Amino acid sequence: MPFSINWRVDNLIGVERALSTLTGAAGNHQQFLPDTTVLRVFNRAGEPTWLFTLLANRGYDAHNRTLLQSLARAPFTDTMSVARGVVGNYPQLFIDVPLGKVREFVENLRPVYDITTWRRFLTRYSEVDDPKEIRVIKRQSADFWPFVDWLHAWNLNHNGPDAGVLDLSAYFWHESVR
Repeated sequence: MPFSINWRVDNLIGVERALSTLTGAAGNHQQFLPDTTVLRVFNRAGEPTWLFTLLANRGYDAHNRTLLQSLARAPFTDTMSVARGVVGNYPQLFIDVPLGKVREFVENLRPVYDITTWRRFLTRYSEVDDPKEIRVIKRQSADFWPFVDWLHAWNLNHNGPDAGVLDLSAYFWHESVR
């Protein structure tokens, strides 16, 4: 039976509850997400209201390998954490989600189980220009730099001098997984 969110997702508590289902979810979606994904949630008026960071926690059989880490990877032990605000300085993917689409976002991310379904998820949401829809922000998108500017301003406003500067050198090139 497919996963379904059967509660209201119309406020911060509902959004956090929906996103938290990604953290304990059995499945493979964690291994396909980049290490750090920034999720911006818009309210019903279309204003950015909440910011979350999805962190992919990578599992390893051995932690003493500095070379050939991929040989020690244990993807079946991967987990995910969800935190309010910006966590880390190296965001790798930005996603805009309108409040009314949080349920859809979670319900479509959870069943990702291989590279094909991950590509399908990315393609579905990266080819959207409507701000009322879920949008994966690609690096070459016209929305990329406005998102970065907004994120820097948000981070400075909420974290002051501790905000630092975000390093985008590792930003996810979604085209590279095609």
